[in-house]
Amino acid sequence: MSRIKRGINARKKRRKILKLAKGFFGARSRLLRTATEAVNKAMKYAFRDRRARKREISPTLDCAHQCSCQYQQYILQPLNLQYEENGH
Repeated sequence: MSRIKRGINARKKRRKILKLAKGFFGARSRLLRTATEAVNKAMKYAFRDRRARKREISPTLDCAHQCSCQYQQYILQPLNLQYEENGH
């Protein structure tokens, strides 16, 4: 039976973590252990905040439906009024 060498897979795994940590400050983007912790925490926050954003949009979307207009028009309406008041 031949010997199995797993270095390639390990390197791929490490490279993937460091790629995800790109842009983090200091050791969080360079050292594997701290980068892993930083990436895992960032992923947790991203997962949590995607759901929070949906909860935030939902009441606004309901208001838009009550006004019988689209969400985008409902959000941009105050901005358009402000834009017209400034003489543009």
